[in-house]
Amino acid sequence: MLKIHKASAGSGKTFTLTKSYIKLLLGEKRQDGSYRLSDGINRHRSILAITFTNKATEEMKARIVGQLALLADPNGKSPYRSDLCAELKCSPSDLSEHACKALNALLIDFGNFNISTIDAFFQMVLRTFAREANLSGNYEVELDETQAVYMGVNAMLSSLNSSDGSKIEASRRRQLMVWLRQYMLQKLDEGNSFNIFVRNSKITGDLVEYIKKSLNETYKLNRATIVGYLEEPERIMRFSAAINRAYERRRKRLADEADATVRLLSDNDVLKGVHKNVSTPFSNWAKGEIDVRKDLTATVKKAAVDPLAYFTKDYKNTPSDLVGAVGQLASYVVEVWDEMRAFQVLRSNIFHMGIIGEVERHTAEVQRENNAILLGDTGTILNTIINQEEAPFIYERLGIRLRNFLIDEFQDTSRIQWLNLSPLVRESLATGNDNLIIGDEKQAIYRFRNSDPSLIIKDVPEEFAQQCEMHGHVISENTNWRSAREIVQFNNTVFISLARQLGLGAIYANVVQNVQHTDVAGYVEFASYSDADESLDRMIEHILRQLEDGYRQRDIAVLCARRSECAEVVARLLRAKAENGDGPLADLQIITDEALVVGNAPSIRQIVGVLRYVDAHVVLSHKKGADTTAAEIINRFEFFRAMGHSGTEAMRMAFSDEGAEADRAALEAAEMECTNVPSIVERVVARCLSPETCRDENLYITAFQDMVIDFCSHGDADLHSFMKWWDEKGCARSLAVPEGVDGIRVMTIHKSKGLEFACVHVPLLSGSLSSPDNMMWVSTHCPDSEKLLPLFCGPEFDKDDVPPMIPLKANTVGKISLFSSQYDEAVYDEVIDRLNQVYVAFTRASRELIVGYQEGASEISDRLEAAFAEMTTEMCASVAEQRSLPDGTLVPLSDKTVRVVEEHDGVEEEREVLKIGSQVFSGDRNDNRGEMLEMPSYYSLDNEEIWSMNRIEDMADMERPRQRGIVLHSVMGYVRHASDIDRAVLRANMRGILPHVEMDEIAAILREALADSRVRRWFEGYRKLLRERTLAIRYEERDRTTGEKTGEEVIRHYRPDRVVWTADGAIEVVDYKFGDEESSRYVRQVRGYMNLLRRAYKGTTVRGYLWYPLSGNIITC
Repeated sequence: MLKIHKASAGSGKTFTLTKSYIKLLLGEKRQDGSYRLSDGINRHRSILAITFTNKATEEMKARIVGQLALLADPNGKSPYRSDLCAELKCSPSDLSEHACKALNALLIDFGNFNISTIDAFFQMVLRTFAREANLSGNYEVELDETQAVYMGVNAMLSSLNSSDGSKIEASRRRQLMVWLRQYMLQKLDEGNSFNIFVRNSKITGDLVEYIKKSLNETYKLNRATIVGYLEEPERIMRFSAAINRAYERRRKRLADEADATVRLLSDNDVLKGVHKNVSTPFSNWAKGEIDVRKDLTATVKKAAVDPLAYFTKDYKNTPSDLVGAVGQLASYVVEVWDEMRAFQVLRSNIFHMGIIGEVERHTAEVQRENNAILLGDTGTILNTIINQEEAPFIYERLGIRLRNFLIDEFQDTSRIQWLNLSPLVRESLATGNDNLIIGDEKQAIYRFRNSDPSLIIKDVPEEFAQQCEMHGHVISENTNWRSAREIVQFNNTVFISLARQLGLGAIYANVVQNVQHTDVAGYVEFASYSDADESLDRMIEHILRQLEDGYRQRDIAVLCARRSECAEVVARLLRAKAENGDGPLADLQIITDEALVVGNAPSIRQIVGVLRYVDAHVVLSHKKGADTTAAEIINRFEFFRAMGHSGTEAMRMAFSDEGAEADRAALEAAEMECTNVPSIVERVVARCLSPETCRDENLYITAFQDMVIDFCSHGDADLHSFMKWWDEKGCARSLAVPEGVDGIRVMTIHKSKGLEFACVHVPLLSGSLSSPDNMMWVSTHCPDSEKLLPLFCGPEFDKDDVPPMIPLKANTVGKISLFSSQYDEAVYDEVIDRLNQVYVAFTRASRELIVGYQEGASEISDRLEAAFAEMTTEMCASVAEQRSLPDGTLVPLSDKTVRVVEEHDGVEEEREVLKIGSQVFSGDRNDNRGEMLEMPSYYSLDNEEIWSMNRIEDMADMERPRQRGIVLHSVMGYVRHASDIDRAVLRANMRGILPHVEMDEIAAILREALADSRVRRWFEGYRKLLRERTLAIRYEERDRTTGEKTGEEVIRHYRPDRVVWTADGAIEVVDYKFGDEESSRYVRQVRGYMNLLRRAYKGTTVRGYLWYPLSGNIITC
């Protein structure tokens, strides 16, 4: 049996899931469907519980183990004991005995405790079937989809320079150039930057974001069809040409008919008798001035129905044929206007489809080359495997047999994920096993992550209608264990009204909950404000009152719809802390992922500004005519911003003589002899930041330096690479706040899902309910049919050239009535998502819910005010009677809403306030202060002498040649041609190999050495080059005493400095030495390389040389 439990907020979802798991673990199902206690061995191996976050996984494991431990103890107080004894028909002592055995087996075999995220489970399955998916078993999982798409865009642009001469690739490149040209022209028309070939520019970022949004769940579900269409890119070109022909045919006919009608009316001297709202557009169309981007006026639409009504009083007797001509033209315009608009939109956007296809293709190629897959593609890949195999075979390959599935947060499951899970669930049901799905469509707020709440609303119950039990959908099974009475009553009432207004009665059918904590008082306040500042001020007043009433900081949460709002809240809290002195906010701690972004701290912005200057100084200072002015201005700007100046003032000062101080500190960092990035940061902190800044922003500076050190421990550790990484990823990282800190939580509503707080504030409630801004793949076919839409059935179109789906922005689709059904569906989904966000926010509170909104400023607030007015005493009684609701589940909101006059900043203001319940004293007023430790100031030891003690020239004489030889040898490893010397020296400097002050000297030495005509062929005019490339040679092992072959093979590695295929067809191997000349040993080494190359390239002339660049000596080997 499949049990679907619709668990409203606070109704004990985790309790139900835990009890179901323990019941399956300890019990055995009988023929009649009941359970009895059983000693099943390792039954936990056959149960899979799926959650959607790693944190939820760990919490679920801990809860199950903890409850088993309580059940194993006869004296343990577990809330599950009585229910399990009743359902398993056993005594408490027997239950304890079996729980003890199950707990021991679980702990011994903990690795097979199958509680995981859905992604982790899918990865386990995919690695098992890696060969079937054409993947290597050690593939990497790429989490950053944005970076993957960015690499795909770069690869696509680079492909335009490809020398692949195949006709297919040449054709692809030509078409791609056409699409990119159209894309750039579109950006130019919009007044935006347009050069797509400037990497890391805003236009590239916009394209990456557009592609990422386009590769959504709809695309993945229809990928095979879309990719199949894109395999022949010429189709897009032919379809685009067909669109142009169809548009032009309608435009020409409209212009011709308008011209004929205007001429007819003019010739009969009645044009002046037609209302100007009709005659003016007629005349414009006759002249070919047709702009379908504008909506057709209501007057023209009415004229199509009753043309005579749009003749003036003196022309009411106009002959019927002339009146009919007006009506006929208006009717034709009404008929074709939306078609022409659709064609114009499509021809302006169809090239996006080609670009999407090319980026997706190149992204996949990059992933293959790097032996990686995107985490988001796991479901798509897996779907092709699971749909081809029977469940028993899948289990055989996995090495496990899953009999029971418990799926949590099912409303957040995507359709592809369910397509992969459903065959396994179906197999479980076919063998008589029980499964559980828990979710709540009212809390589905992750559609942007491809969640599909229609699965739990309709699809799954219908799919398993004969094997399904519904729970939690009636009020007797829907009790709120979290919130106080007033909060539950308020949410019951307001969401009944909102659902009625928005036509979401079916989804919110089970919104009404029983009140469990009837003895716990709560408080709800809704207040309208003139602006956000006033609402935030009121929030501070409430927080101060709550802290004084005994609530701890960790009991309070502030929820916002957007990250930018979180930043506003944090800024206001910090200002309140500064203003509060020794009051309750003196020890304020703020816990937030959204607002504590390291890169936003003034100290970090100043440090990064200096690093940009240093980076530009190092990179540009060795280029002829280099200009570092831009880097200097940025450094100055951030310097003055960190000092507290406004953006305008800081910019003015950056261009004035006042920037000398900023230049001095930055120049000191730029001229450091050590180019180690952490050391540069320490220098910047010591020379550029004030002691007060180091004290106040210690956390940010420490976090930034940790990021620097972590970056330098992986791959390229030079400053330029770090700055590139910082701009792409690092600047968005937030401070990591440890669990258990007593602080006020500030988070987005999406992050708050599943959490509970005593006091919840929503100070900036706003937003539209029905303005989707996502990407849509619009179908070109009729719903539930393979027939094309009539729009594409004209003579211009070949059905094989019409794409199955077309990507368009939702706000664009909304302008085309021909796609209205698809747009209406998107709007409906958007309304559900926005209302669900409000539901999630309002149901996080257990004691106090305080909401502020700007009156009349958003659709959400307008709907709430309508709900307050609608839910009168009579309406509540009527709804309660219709739904057979118990007394006390609803509260008349209109009776709780009053207009109040309050003074704010010395000005009396009237506003509407809803209050339910009373503010509750929580405990000891002095109990809300925790022990606080003052963070010491960030300390940087700026010891400039430490590097001078390690300078090469200050070492012992015998050490200096060896060190210099290492440096010179390293630089030569970067040189392909003589012109590369400066670049190679700079690269060695940026990697910390070569001090800045010695760069010119080293470059001069190498330029002199390479100027020797005898070595020119090794650096210019060669056919092929290998630099310090390892040669791996397989040998058969010989016994060291007898010299006989042992039959075992070993691989030995050799690394010549330079192997050159010269113009005359010979191979020359060169080893360069910068130390003392020890010819005999080095000659043997080079001859060994020559022998290896002769074995590998039989019949080729191989020559070897030992080169001493400092002395100019060349020894032929």
